[in-house]
Amino acid sequence: MKKYLVVFNDKAGKSAGKKIAQHFKEVADNATVTLLGTESRKAALEEIAKQAPTSDCLVVIGGDGSINTVFSALAAAKINIPVGIIPAGTVNNFAKALNLPLEVDAAIQVILGGYKRSVDLATDGQRAIVSSALIGDFADIANNVKQSEKKRLGLLAFLWHGLKHSFHRPDKYRLILDDGKELILATTLINITLTNSVGGYTNFNPQANSDDGYLHILVLKRFSLLRLPSYIAYLLRGQIIQGRDLLYFKSQQVEISKISGQAAKVRIDGDEAEKLPLKIMLHPRQMSILVPIKESGHVANSK
Repeated sequence: MKKYLVVFNDKAGKSAGKKIAQHFKEVADNATVTLLGTESRKAALEEIAKQAPTSDCLVVIGGDGSINTVFSALAAAKINIPVGIIPAGTVNNFAKALNLPLEVDAAIQVILGGYKRSVDLATDGQRAIVSSALIGDFADIANNVKQSEKKRLGLLAFLWHGLKHSFHRPDKYRLILDDGKELILATTLINITLTNSVGGYTNFNPQANSDDGYLHILVLKRFSLLRLPSYIAYLLRGQIIQGRDLLYFKSQQVEISKISGQAAKVRIDGDEAEKLPLKIMLHPRQMSILVPIKESGHVANSK
């Protein structure tokens, strides 16, 4: 009998996760299902490390931050089991990048189907990076965008709030890529992604794929209000990396440190993270995700 460990946010007032977890247990009535509700990231990391080794599959209910917690726990404990995702966040960027269903019952059926896909994982030494890392003044935009704006406007909400930061003076950063190349850049934003999706917009960078073995690094050299229409046009065409004010790199690792200015803001998968300096490393096809059969590709799959 298959054993599922179902992880959800059990904070006061966050009852949706618990209800979904109980519903999963009812649907998966031929399996052994253990529900794990936690109230903090620290508690989740500890409990997942304890309970995941005796499970056949871990199911996470939540958005990118919850998925990050699960991946961080599994990577730190070197636990290799498939992960099923029931999206319950506001943006669900990672789920959209993998074309996972956003509706609860459809997501449950994908998990019970058992088809797997291996995806890349990045780490900064302390936590996993599932979808993206944002560094610089613009990194705090995500914290200022209201949930209702994210749902209504998607990525355009982030661009709108970015206007408020457009007159900030860029700070200097040092980047060292995997070939040893060192770059000194003045910027208000460094965006590192592992998928084609940012802010739930899956055509952000069509060149990126969740299993292509690279970090995709986008650096904003300057932000010009006059060129805002062209930014949006590039974005809608999936050609953002061709923007005049942007630098684009692919690398399997990157070291980032601050040269000038105040301490840089860092957000990983939407949550505030460790301060610079950071060394981010890509681990190819490190995690196994349960996906719809059409997304499982050439990777060996089994129920």
